Amino acid sequence: MHPKLHEQRFKNCEDLVLALEECHAQNFIPRAFGLCNNISDDLTLCLRQVRKDAAKENMMKARERRKALEQRWKEIDEETYGKDMYLKNIAKKA
Repeated sequence: MHPKLHEQRFKNCEDLVLALEECHAQNFIPRAFGLCNNISDDLTLCLRQVRKDAAKENMMKARERRKALEQRWKEIDEETYGKDMYLKNIAKKA
C-alpha cells in the first residue's frame, strides 16, 4: 500500500505513479496475473528513496539546530559564570 501519491514530495516518482494508475485502469485479468507488479515494485523503491532523502535532510537540519542550541547554552553559561566558566570552577573548589 502506498501513501497519497499526488503530494509535492513525490514529484520524482510521478512517472511511476502515472504508469501504475494506468496499469490499474486496465482489465482485471492482466492485473490478477501480476502485470502491474514490476511497476509497483519500482514505485516502492522510488518512494523508499524519497523517504530516505527526507530523513537525511531532517537529520542534518536537526544537527544544525542542536549545534546552535548548544552554542547558545554556552553563551548563556559564559554570561553567567564568566569566560571558561571561571566562577563555576571556583564554586566547585570551595
